[in-house]
Amino acid sequence: MKRYTELSRKYLSRRLRRTLYTLLGVALAVAFITAIMITFESIEASQLQSMENSVGRYHGKVVETSESELMDLKIHVLIEELGIQKIAGTIEFPEERASLFIEEANELTLNLRGKSVKEGRLPERPGEIAVDSFSAQLLGITPETGQMVSLDIGGKKRTYEVVGIVSKARQESAMSKAFVEISPEEFSEISEESRVVKNAYFTVEAPNNGIRVAALKVASDLEIRDKTTYNGSLIYFLENLSPVNWPAVVLGLLVAVASMVSIYNTVQISVLERIREFGLLRAAGATPAQIRKVVFRESILVSLVGIPLGLATGVLLSFAIALYAGSQLTGLGGFATMISPLSLLLGAILGFLSVVVSSLIPALRAGKVSPVEAMRQYGVEPSDFEVKGIVKGQSSSGEKIPLKLAKRNMRRNLRTTIISVISMTMAATLFIAFSYFAGNFDTERIARGVVKSDFSIRVASMYDDGPDEQTIEEILSFEDVQTVAAAKFITGRLLTEYEDWDLDSRSFATFSNPEAGMRATMVDNSGMYMALLAYNDLGIELMKTKVISGSIDLTRATSEPVIIIDIENSNRHGIKAGDRVLLKTYYLNESMVQVPVASEFVVAAVVQELPSVVGYTVEGG
Repeated sequence: MKRYTELSRKYLSRRLRRTLYTLLGVALAVAFITAIMITFESIEASQLQSMENSVGRYHGKVVETSESELMDLKIHVLIEELGIQKIAGTIEFPEERASLFIEEANELTLNLRGKSVKEGRLPERPGEIAVDSFSAQLLGITPETGQMVSLDIGGKKRTYEVVGIVSKARQESAMSKAFVEISPEEFSEISEESRVVKNAYFTVEAPNNGIRVAALKVASDLEIRDKTTYNGSLIYFLENLSPVNWPAVVLGLLVAVASMVSIYNTVQISVLERIREFGLLRAAGATPAQIRKVVFRESILVSLVGIPLGLATGVLLSFAIALYAGSQLTGLGGFATMISPLSLLLGAILGFLSVVVSSLIPALRAGKVSPVEAMRQYGVEPSDFEVKGIVKGQSSSGEKIPLKLAKRNMRRNLRTTIISVISMTMAATLFIAFSYFAGNFDTERIARGVVKSDFSIRVASMYDDGPDEQTIEEILSFEDVQTVAAAKFITGRLLTEYEDWDLDSRSFATFSNPEAGMRATMVDNSGMYMALLAYNDLGIELMKTKVISGSIDLTRATSEPVIIIDIENSNRHGIKAGDRVLLKTYYLNESMVQVPVASEFVVAAVVQELPSVVGYTVEGG
């Protein structure tokens, strides 16, 4: 039997304008879907990159690691990347209240901390050094290669040439810490004169929602939990990062549906124009299946050209969005286009499905054409009376012909009318949805995940006095200051009601005045070491917006022995709202003697995070 599907190419070439319209519809649909997928994926990747540049991309940090602990970290099955930071010495800058650390670190270690070599290279030989902008500022030089700088390390002055410029880690500089890089050989020479400290930065191999558990397991397996802190800001961001980019999916589907409606209208009109031809083919012996294949083949041939064209256009469109509107759309200065094979694949699949689905109904209708009905319904010519009426532009009832024809056509072609209404509705919905998603990229929320305040006043050491109540009141009196969260800081240990609360079973290390010397006793190592923060009223009010369980009552918090704990330590130590805990710390009396203190508290609430002025790196809190 003759293959009538060969007529598809003939129909496409004979109705070139209609073919170009269909081709354009397919290409634009694929282009918009691809651009949406790429743009939203780029936004997500740029947000993550911005977070990593602020707080680093490590998951855990082990301070003052020993050689045996480093060996254990290297062979642990969950460790994915491991960077070693070796600190040979520290130079203090009292006036700037900052510290300059002399370190040896390779590119992996720098990268894990959110740093990279911007210019030049890392030191390779003695007498070479790499600086960042903060360390260059402390040293009184400009961040440029080729300069000479002298450092006093361990009481010995050494001269170095700047061979590299390293990007500044925001969290390190926020804590008044600057770093300069030296070569391994130089480190070996000066480390004998200084106390060497080794810190390990690691990432774990785990899905986003399992990073926290995996990092905790590494510390628990190697028995280094008291020396391990976690990159809480990054972990929190990854835990809340959806595995499915729903804004891209929703908008992509809306574009696909809108394109289906558009392509359907084009194909439907094309089928209606050829009803008589399809009737002739049926009369000549063509089966309904063969007629359907003619229509389907036309759509597939168009998609074979339109989809690649749409993918290329979509990539160019995404680059244009990144170039001209990326920073305005996201608020991220480093926004860049990230093209992944998945985005291109999804664009091609959704575009192809749009063509197939939109051609389904017209193809079925073409296959049902009866030869007799086609000749009778589409072969009648209008009468002379009807033609004269149309020429005059007025019907016998006096109604304007265009308006009357429009009403009649809308009633007669009810399906087409409904499709047109749906098409316009989808276009409006698509515009509103895109505006909603684009307008809800809360860059301030991302920034607040890294830096909790616009300005911070920090003491240089635990022995310095911080801002007093009068200073806080003066800051609050400034016109644009909304709130000031202030906290006093001490260290202590926390015991739950399931642990040993017997204070008499252990002794404490106490220090008398300088004349009496130190009384040697055993150190009480019970409980979990934590940073204890006593917030002012405004700080407690801020925490009310972060409550996960329990409740925060300002009156109760200032009159009863209650504490608020963050979710990190709640999960880590199995502490929940309502639990009783024991806090053990000490204070110095007038004779400078450490007096131990133990107080029982009730956990009032568990919060997502505590107000903090720098990047949220989870330690005890």
